[in-house]
Amino acid sequence: MTKESENSWSRNFEESPDYKEIKEEIDPLITGLIIMGGENIRFKQFKKSLTEWNIRYVKAIKTIDVVQYMQKLQISLMGKEKNEDNRRLLTVIGLFRYLGLIESIGAQFVDLLVLLLVANGHEFHVEREHEVPRIVHATTLRDLRNAFLGPKVRFLERCGLKKTSKLIDVDLRNSIAHLDFEIDESGKVSARSQGESKKEINVLQKIDEFNRRFLMLFFMFNEIQDHVLSAPTDKKLKVTHIKKREVMQK
Repeated sequence: MTKESENSWSRNFEESPDYKEIKEEIDPLITGLIIMGGENIRFKQFKKSLTEWNIRYVKAIKTIDVVQYMQKLQISLMGKEKNEDNRRLLTVIGLFRYLGLIESIGAQFVDLLVLLLVANGHEFHVEREHEVPRIVHATTLRDLRNAFLGPKVRFLERCGLKKTSKLIDVDLRNSIAHLDFEIDESGKVSARSQGESKKEINVLQKIDEFNRRFLMLFFMFNEIQDHVLSAPTDKKLKVTHIKKREVMQK
């Protein structure tokens, strides 16, 4: 994606009510990091995790290439819905496309959001069944590997990231992963979603919602990359970064 297209996408998102609500949740956390500065131990830990996260994110993007093959298969079946098997197959492919997005870039972003909250003073505890100590206060990506996705998303909600946490529908993710869904002869699927019992789900709409929220967060986190990886430690530099941020928000 070129810089011009990034700016175009960003401008389109900025006009969205969802974008504004998510940005209101994320902004105080970014500002909190800037105020800490590079000498703060939590800042240093988050910077280290962010560097590692970038490496993992590149690997996750490669997984997306596999998901795109599913999309191509889905497109190849469009227009052939007269056949009941094709209708069901289209729905199954859509479900596993959604699962692929969640398990790759979605889960990666949730981990980063958890560590962003931890860097800002929130505590996320992880129980490790076969390690000592059994319960740890998570500060690294390694710590988070022992935690399930559901508790991470609920942690985001409890810490005030209610709109941001909607990036992932954990109930739908679990329904797909455990094959706990039903597809009728017309290809319509029923599954648990957003805390509700089984109901009809529009899979393509779910994929579109995920992609839109993901891109919103992607552009917001570009700003985190700029501030954290440059790691200003001088007081004068910190003030400059804060003033720059105030200008960007106007």
